[in-house]
Amino acid sequence: MEAAIKAAVVSLLIIVLLVVVAVIVKTIYDRQKPLMLRGSRESGRKKGIGVARTTKTLPSTQNTEDEDFGEKKSVFKPRFAFLETGVVAILATLFVKLWSMQLINSESYAKRADSNRTTTFTTRAVRGRIFDRNGVELIGNRISLAVVADADVANNRNVVHRLSNVLGIPRQAIRQSIRDESEGAQAKRVVATDVPMRAVAFIEEHPGIFPGVSIESRTVRTYPQGDLACHVLGYTGAISAEQLEESQVTEGISYEPGDIVGKSGVELAFESVLQGVRGVNTVEVDAKGNVVSQIDQVAPQAGKDIRLTIDVDIQRTAEEALYEGLQRAQDDYKMWDATAGAVICLDLEDGGVLAMASYPTYSPSKFIGGITSELWESLTSPESGQPLNNRCISGLYPAASTIKPFASMTALKHGIVNDGSTWVCKGVWTELGEQWAKKCWSTSGHGRIDLPNALRYSCDIAFYNISLNFYRNRAEEPNALQDGLMEWGFGSKTGFELTGEAVGRIPTAAWKAAYNVDTPEYATWLPGDMANLIIGQGDVLITPLQNAVAYSGIAIGKCVKPHVLKEVLSSKGEVLISKGMEYSHEPEYNEDDLSLVRYGLRLVARENGYIRDFPITTAGKTGTAEVAGKDDFGWYVGYAPAGDPKYLVVALLEQAGFGGTICPPVVRKVLAKCLGIEDNVEFGAYVDESR
Repeated sequence: MEAAIKAAVVSLLIIVLLVVVAVIVKTIYDRQKPLMLRGSRESGRKKGIGVARTTKTLPSTQNTEDEDFGEKKSVFKPRFAFLETGVVAILATLFVKLWSMQLINSESYAKRADSNRTTTFTTRAVRGRIFDRNGVELIGNRISLAVVADADVANNRNVVHRLSNVLGIPRQAIRQSIRDESEGAQAKRVVATDVPMRAVAFIEEHPGIFPGVSIESRTVRTYPQGDLACHVLGYTGAISAEQLEESQVTEGISYEPGDIVGKSGVELAFESVLQGVRGVNTVEVDAKGNVVSQIDQVAPQAGKDIRLTIDVDIQRTAEEALYEGLQRAQDDYKMWDATAGAVICLDLEDGGVLAMASYPTYSPSKFIGGITSELWESLTSPESGQPLNNRCISGLYPAASTIKPFASMTALKHGIVNDGSTWVCKGVWTELGEQWAKKCWSTSGHGRIDLPNALRYSCDIAFYNISLNFYRNRAEEPNALQDGLMEWGFGSKTGFELTGEAVGRIPTAAWKAAYNVDTPEYATWLPGDMANLIIGQGDVLITPLQNAVAYSGIAIGKCVKPHVLKEVLSSKGEVLISKGMEYSHEPEYNEDDLSLVRYGLRLVARENGYIRDFPITTAGKTGTAEVAGKDDFGWYVGYAPAGDPKYLVVALLEQAGFGGTICPPVVRKVLAKCLGIEDNVEFGAYVDESR
């Protein structure tokens, strides 16, 4: 209503103005006309006199005057009319614009005017904390003082020089930090975090010599347990342009350039839970941009805390056992390239991951405040062993003999094997012809052997014979063995929450043909391919987590769906979300068949010198993977108690030698921790009787 009244008043003023201008124009015209007339007559007289001197007959004076005046009049009128039209057009345009501004768009302009005197900015929310299953803090938060600078400070040599002196950071490093746009082109650039109070005080007391530089209080991550479980927890960093664009669509959270987000591990997997909601502040400012008053304030909401299935004590034991195993491989067996591996411990009662260790490790705290390109290269180069990789979920390895129990279950299911089947192992297998002879890992042979003992001694010859029967039956069921292995989870993701999980591969005839499409001479599926498959070699690739999931199916009858999230907590510590047991695969099998295979796995543990004297009966399987151009990779999978499984542990040590020699001590140490057993057995050099 107020806007309409203003518009009417303005319109009336414009009309009055137009009338006044018209009167003025008319007055000017009336005054100019007589002058023009007199000037015309005088001109005519002058012309008449001049003509009279040279011409005998003259036109009348009146006619001359009229013609002369007509010439003046015709010149004056168009010019004056053009001026009058221009004035009217300008005034009409102003009238229309003012009418639009005051009546049609008055509310819009009022809002714009109001926004010019107010401004809104947001404040970061505190990120949620991460705890282990027992409430031990794994990742927390603390306040850090940071020196930040505007982008153009990088071009101010004097300011950069002063910052270098105060902070003790090379000038080039300061320029590089200020030019970093990872937090957004308009965002302030972090020059240094955790700045000493001496430097903070000096910068704040001398703002005149540090233009564009300020001190900000920021919340950063803390790691009370050091680098423990770094591959599970992951690290954080400034949101990238790609993440910022994607998050607006997928996350449902309002992000801004410079926000700290999860980059890997749990930090990334549960970003939507850990990331809080920004606070919003609306203030009134004067013409110079100074804050005059607070208009509105919405406090930020901290992210939710989460509790993981990880047990700090078991995790620490797993990491120590893995490192000790690699050291033993180097010191006792001279396996100098044994520098990487993985250990996983599953709780078979709820499917939770109690420990997930990958070596080599890294320090998530190095990512606080950004990471230098030199450090990033050192963490991702092949020479470093690529410590950022979580080998438990992304490492792909030949399954070796650990796949034999699942090949056995498939053979039993299809009637290729039964509880009375036996084979004779002489150390060499020539069923495909002398030119295609294959050797058992024990070249002296195992003699006559049944299925449980074929598992016990990991006899290759027994399984070569089984593979030949699968090959001969391929016309009816070409992928019977492959499908049987996939029933236990091989060749597919487990459903684990963390990103980066590899799929693995169980090769088939179709896969081989497609893979060798450009070399058709290698495209045919042969008996040797089946023989390699059944002992976990050739083109077979699995992850340690896939192996753990598959063996959970042997241990309890169903393959668990592993998870690392236990609970999501409110700010008051109340449980908002709780996660329990789920299954990824439920393979079909006969109970008697499963009992037969389980018995074979008990024999493996009973035979192994590192496991047989364990206070509680266990079951497990060794494996030694052959990789071209590298030393052997060792496997051992064990679970306990054998009769009522509660815990399962998988160990994979790269280039560490025989699995039965190097890996069982690692698994034993972790199982002892899970079961609360004081087990301080010293392991000497020992060569196991199985691979």
